[in-house]
Amino acid sequence: MPAEKFSADDLRALDDLLTEMLSNGPLPWPFKGESEVPYSARVLRPLISERLESLTIRGLALSGAGGTPTNPVGFAGRFFYPDFTVTYLRQKLHAIEVKFIRNEFNQGAIATAVGQAAIYHAGGFPSALALLVDLTRPSTFGDQGGSPPAVDSIFPGVKLLLKRPL
Repeated sequence: MPAEKFSADDLRALDDLLTEMLSNGPLPWPFKGESEVPYSARVLRPLISERLESLTIRGLALSGAGGTPTNPVGFAGRFFYPDFTVTYLRQKLHAIEVKFIRNEFNQGAIATAVGQAAIYHAGGFPSALALLVDLTRPSTFGDQGGSPPAVDSIFPGVKLLLKRPL
């Protein structure tokens, strides 16, 4: 029978595992006209799902793009839906928000991703990740295709990952 609660150490290990996997694994370019949700379902869901299944923890569940819908997180009278959530039994563990950066003037997408990750954290997810997929050519952030992704902890419980497809 599974434990009733995911420990803080287990949560840190899960957070590190997901961040490492998304940081180091190659991401393909989206198809022409493909938006974040279909891309997330096609590319990210299989990666995350495979990694979680490899842990063989009964009760660990992935919801979101391409699968079971995520539950909303309420804030300021509005509802926000993470692209992915990881839960253990009914315990919230990890939320992921995915945004494409399509041009050098996409500050709004960056601010939205960071804001949503912060809302998910405030809404009960101890760990939230804003994954920014940089589609600018050449990269707005100076990545020429070979440099490692940038991972920053914005504040405790919220990370920002900048990743360029190969």
